[in-house]
Amino acid sequence: MKIKTFPNGVFWCLILLCGGLVAPVCLCAQNKDYDELNQLIQKSKYAACLKKAEKMIAKSPEQALPHFYKAIAIYGELRTVEKPIGEKEADFQICIDELMEARKTWPFDTAMLVPSSMMENIQNAAISYIKRKYQTNKLTEANSMVTSYLQVFDNKWPQFSNNTFTSLDKMFADYVEANPKKSAEVYALQAKCLSIYLKNIPLNRSERLMRNEQVHFFKQFKKMETAGMDSVPDQLLFQIFQKFDNSTAEQTNYIAFDVYNYFTQQIANSSKKKSEKYSTRFNHFVRNYPGLFNNKKPCRFDKEYCFTEWDKPEYLWAATTINASYLTDDEKDIIYLMNLARLNPKLFNNTFVKTYLKEGPKTSYERSLVSFLDNCKPVQLLYPSGQLSQAAAYHAKDMGEKDMTGHTSSDRTSFPKRLKRYWVDPYVGENCSYGPNDPLDIVMQLMIDEGVPNLGHRVNIFTADYFFTGVSVAPHKTYRWNSVMDFAGGTE
Repeated sequence: MKIKTFPNGVFWCLILLCGGLVAPVCLCAQNKDYDELNQLIQKSKYAACLKKAEKMIAKSPEQALPHFYKAIAIYGELRTVEKPIGEKEADFQICIDELMEARKTWPFDTAMLVPSSMMENIQNAAISYIKRKYQTNKLTEANSMVTSYLQVFDNKWPQFSNNTFTSLDKMFADYVEANPKKSAEVYALQAKCLSIYLKNIPLNRSERLMRNEQVHFFKQFKKMETAGMDSVPDQLLFQIFQKFDNSTAEQTNYIAFDVYNYFTQQIANSSKKKSEKYSTRFNHFVRNYPGLFNNKKPCRFDKEYCFTEWDKPEYLWAATTINASYLTDDEKDIIYLMNLARLNPKLFNNTFVKTYLKEGPKTSYERSLVSFLDNCKPVQLLYPSGQLSQAAAYHAKDMGEKDMTGHTSSDRTSFPKRLKRYWVDPYVGENCSYGPNDPLDIVMQLMIDEGVPNLGHRVNIFTADYFFTGVSVAPHKTYRWNSVMDFAGGTE
């Protein structure tokens, strides 16, 4: 028998052509099966969906989607068929296991195969089952289910977005409060939960929300420290610093100063052995994240205002505007000066104020400022806010162009209503300065507050509950310059 041969190119063309004909047939068959599974779910025919999914798994156990639909069908049946709680828990564990199996080979960032509400319902059901395990002190089973749950809902795909971190956090906190002796094991899971959240946390959110979350993480760090968790708390801090490393405005770290204060206090108040351990741990953070702990700001003021007393490490934190590219250098200096005054009012009095009032305080307002600063307690730092800076810029431009003063806009919009366009927290304040454009002159004018009986501008600068500020300096028709500072609280 004679075999007919073909040139190599023709042979490979035929192979490719055949492959091109066969593959779509298989894919069409697959898509048809998945469409059928999806329709069964949509029609709430969970038993039929489960049966078909199991047949597909028997044929191709490595395929992700049949496992996915099997899990959805099991959950659908759990909602519609009455069973003893023990059986429901066992079935739900199978549901989670099938989702885990699907996650192993999840194929692509496909469109949502089932309504997102169903995936959220599965998560809420999981929390309920886990909570019941914790409440009945079945710690091993509860921890195992949490581990599986976090492996499934890890935010890496839209279908597996985790919407229950708040519920998980509360559940962990409740259990630890009721069972302090078992806190270490639960905190380890909580750290894992927070770790997953941190890896996938979006950065395009409000400054206030990001600050609140970081404060929450730091509180959990301190609780884990108290529980004697060894390396777990530090691992959590490292993950926070990796995510919020001050490399951009969206990655501003709002708790590095709190971490610095915490370790400084522990080093000062602990035994020699413990103090050395705290010092080693803190130095490890500083070496790995120098941008968080070395914010030294070069002095841009006249030589007579470059005081060496402010070169101590604890005052380097005043330069919170390092990544605020939306601010001018003068606007950054205004916040820097306010922060120095808030960190150490007495030292600010003995350096900047004393030098500024060269011949001593003359008016009653100047004397009251000197007395106020000598007795004022330090308060938390102010952090720049892009949102508040937009609000300040709008008002400074509006007042300057319309040749107006005060807190009401030219269109008669009140200050609180105007700020609502930029900031949701009702706890806000505003300072307006007219005349100077030099940062120190502006800050001193507002601190002295000459002619303002209630000293409202001074009060705003030193209000302990303010955490965010926005600043803008703009031309003014009559006063040449006008400056606006908007303030807001940082927590819920």
